[in-house]
Amino acid sequence: MVGLAVGLVVGFIDSYTYALSGYTTAEVSLIVIPLLVLIVFRFFKVEYSDEDIVIATALAFGVTITTTLTSGMYITFGFLSYLSSRLRAYGLSASVPLNLFSGIFPDYNALPIYVSLALISFSGALIAFVFREHFIERERLRYPVGFASAILTKVFSKVVIGLKHYAIMFMLGFALQMIAMRNPLQSDLTPLLSSFIPGATLALTFWPIIIGLLFILPLEPLKMMSSGSLITYLVLVPLSVSLFKIKVPPAVNFEEALISYSTIIVGILVGVVILLLVVYLIVYVKVLTTSLSMIFKLKMERNVLVLAVTLLLMLGYVGATTSNYRSFLLYLFPAVFLHILLIIVNLRTVGEAGIGSQALLPLITLYLYFSGARDVLTYAILDPYTGIPMPQVVGGSAMNLLRFSRLLKCSSVKALAYFGFGMLVGSLATFIYGNVLLHVYGFNSPQMPLTRWIPTIMWMSTIYSGKLGSASLAPISIGLFIGLILIIIGLRKHLPLFSFVVGMTLPPDIGISALAICIIKRLLIELGVEVHEKTIIYSTMFMVGCILAVICETFLTAIGA
Repeated sequence: MVGLAVGLVVGFIDSYTYALSGYTTAEVSLIVIPLLVLIVFRFFKVEYSDEDIVIATALAFGVTITTTLTSGMYITFGFLSYLSSRLRAYGLSASVPLNLFSGIFPDYNALPIYVSLALISFSGALIAFVFREHFIERERLRYPVGFASAILTKVFSKVVIGLKHYAIMFMLGFALQMIAMRNPLQSDLTPLLSSFIPGATLALTFWPIIIGLLFILPLEPLKMMSSGSLITYLVLVPLSVSLFKIKVPPAVNFEEALISYSTIIVGILVGVVILLLVVYLIVYVKVLTTSLSMIFKLKMERNVLVLAVTLLLMLGYVGATTSNYRSFLLYLFPAVFLHILLIIVNLRTVGEAGIGSQALLPLITLYLYFSGARDVLTYAILDPYTGIPMPQVVGGSAMNLLRFSRLLKCSSVKALAYFGFGMLVGSLATFIYGNVLLHVYGFNSPQMPLTRWIPTIMWMSTIYSGKLGSASLAPISIGLFIGLILIIIGLRKHLPLFSFVVGMTLPPDIGISALAICIIKRLLIELGVEVHEKTIIYSTMFMVGCILAVICETFLTAIGA
């Protein structure tokens, strides 16, 4: 029950922060959840073992990871429907089917497709289980989020922090988040900057809950993420505008800039990802094939892999009940193969960066586009970038959980089972959270700004409208060049390159916040490991205070206060 309660609370946190940041915040909640579980155990004076911690954590983590699939994508498709009239000015059109978003509260029409596709995404966790020995033992990947979570859990009992300090951080988070929601702080530097550097985009924002989240991330991935975000928006987009003579409106504001440059950014991302993907497969193909042959010799792993593939093929059943079945079948089997490939590559990404990269996912989008798919439902069911199922995100998160359970010397099978049960409960709960947030705040509220989703919405509309032209594809060459540079740097410096790619998907206001926190975290680490550990714990309580403020503000807004 403790795990379920913590999961439902953190699930609401992640539903809100995902809408706010456009980033899969649930992936790093594995650091927060065990600490909250331990705080609850201690508060109620419950005797517990390491296994109890792992079971409660796995259950809560399963609930929270569904925010990416249900509330996040429900808000995304709703936002696409809301912006459809504005998109016509760009020659784009997208009609969102009623079984994805009907605008009714509660939206029972959309419930079945979101829940079913969320559960199908559990296939990623099964593939993570199958390949756990390969990535942890053979490739010797650390899985920083799972590793950090286990270490913090072990030292939590040794770190002396009084109740007074917990209360201070909790109240500080609550107060700052309430202030930020009532009086959003943003300084738009885009008009000034773009008048000197066409294509450049930058804004300064202050969202306490995002600040708390960034403090939890490991230092090296955080540094690479901030670099990826700022270099993309301040260097690569202006470079693409200049080289390919792309027409951009002068001195646009931050929101309009995100809309105007979204296809350029995705083009750059695709180029980077293609090169990194090819190089990774070349380097590790022998090791992967050796591990795969060993997996087929092990009965349990072989059966779990078959179950995972069967679950992915259930995408065909969902497609048969909601769209044109004959045309859908043409795309199904290649898409499933690409899903499996990207799950494996994302497991490698998470092992290096601690978190996954949605930048990998547009490869399936491009496959569907160049195969002639234009139906919104086809993408919603098959595409992990513009659609609902994301077994790659679930798989990467599950691998961090398996790393966590291994370090606490607990059963991986039991952790996976409770994680799956958590996803079952969470798929229903977090879908409701998405409904509630939209019902209370809508799509144009300063308390829940959705500007971070604009590049994704533009990309979706461009794909659905069949308008992916040369201006969208030309930046891929820039991406290929950047990918080559990253590979050369990675070979020399051994940097987490996929963290840079994750950063490329984040808007520059989050990038500048990540840079500032990266500097602060480096100073804290120099003060000692214990100081840094306390900072993580403080950040956790700070975020709990923030989310209580979100809940209070949601309630006050709902009653018109």
